[in-house]
Amino acid sequence: MTTDEKLDKLAQRLEEYHAEFRELAVDYWGINKDNGKRSEIQALIHSQKILEDKCRDFLYKERSETCPYADVIHKLSKEDGEMKIAKLNGSTQITALLIGQTLTLIGIIITAVIK
Repeated sequence: MTTDEKLDKLAQRLEEYHAEFRELAVDYWGINKDNGKRSEIQALIHSQKILEDKCRDFLYKERSETCPYADVIHKLSKEDGEMKIAKLNGSTQITALLIGQTLTLIGIIITAVIK
């Protein structure tokens, strides 16, 4: 093979590659760059975002409005929070009472030792 034949063969292969690339580009972008696979993927992503927003709205808004026991659940969660606060306050008061009693006992012992 001569150099010219090799160059012709390379040019032919290059043209084939360019033609294949153009076909892939048209398939990806579309003829008007708005009707190919890329636009289909973007439409799917957009519809997925809409579905996610609707699911989020249902979970946080509509679910609480349509659930017949939503007010009971909110009331119980509020009471649970109040009970936890009362328990914490009670344990703090018990601890303070025990410390006070211990200091009183130490004071009595010290007074008894001094006399």
